[in-house]
Formats: sequence, C-alpha cells, structure tokens
Amino acid sequence: MAIAAIGHNARLNKVAIDTVCSDLIYTGNRGWDVVLAGDIWYDSRLSRHGLSWLRNLAGVGVLVLAGDPGRKYSPSKGWEVLADYSCRSVPDVEHPNFQKVSVYRLLW
Repeated sequence: MAIAAIGHNARLNKVAIDTVCSDLIYTGNRGWDVVLAGDIWYDSRLSRHGLSWLRNLAGVGVLVLAGDPGRKYSPSKGWEVLADYSCRSVPDVEHPNFQKVSVYRLLW
C-alpha cells in the first residue's frame, strides 16, 4: 500500500520517483539525494540499525528526513525539527486523539 500511495502522490505532484519494496538498511547510497524514513523508531533493534544506516547516508551527503510522533525509541540528538503537524494515526490504535508529529532532518 505504501508503494501505491507514493506513486499516487508523485503523479498528483507531477514528479518522477523510483520506489523499492525491500529491506534497504545497510545498503550503500544508490545515488539517492534524499531518503525519507518513517515509522522506524517503534522497535529498539530497528531504531539502532536504522539510525546507523541513516547516519552513514547523511555522512555521504544524502538529505535524510524522518517523520516521528515521539515513539519510545526515537533518537533524542542529532536532528533538526523542520515542521510539526497535528494528526491521527491510521488506524487510531495508539492515540485516538490528535497528536503532534514532527518532521526532522538528520544533522549527523
């Protein structure tokens, strides 16, 4: 569903985008300018490995952006807040009310 949503959003915005439906953690930069990360801070192992991989990408000049509602294993350092939004998760399993979700840029 995520790949379909990405394709639909790209068409609506008249941009070309390549998508991959596989585990890319620890893959080297394949020529990416930007990497978007979402929903990877809910598990301690995924958080550790994902953050390491994202830092490696940022270290070679990739712009790394992440969306996060303040999950348990969210990194506390090395991020710049770019925007905050009030939204609900779908489905509203964790938080039935609106919550703040932030978009971050990885600094290091």
